[in-house]
Amino acid sequence: FFLLCVAFTPFPTAIVGEYGMLAGAQIFYAGSVVVTGVVKLILWWYAAHNRRLLEPETTDAQIRAVTMRGFVTPAVFLISIPFALVHPAIPIVLWISTAMIYGLARLLFRR
Repeated sequence: FFLLCVAFTPFPTAIVGEYGMLAGAQIFYAGSVVVTGVVKLILWWYAAHNRRLLEPETTDAQIRAVTMRGFVTPAVFLISIPFALVHPAIPIVLWISTAMIYGLARLLFRR
């Protein structure tokens, strides 16, 4: 299902590229990013549960750090959805800020 989400990504990207200032396009794009991010988190949880697919020496702190950083993109894009109805520039600013927020999360949740 994750690869289906990834393969689907060019379609909402093209929609937001063509109609980027319309709330519907922004909501559609943000929604697809949220779904992809959540599916990725589910895959990570599966892999990390009881270190099922991880190296045995992987620490709990490392697992927590990767998990917390995995929440950044879906959370930012989910938060951007209602803002698309307020002003079309706000979601774009939030999307761009994702890199900075991810960097901050990386500092807060170091391995």
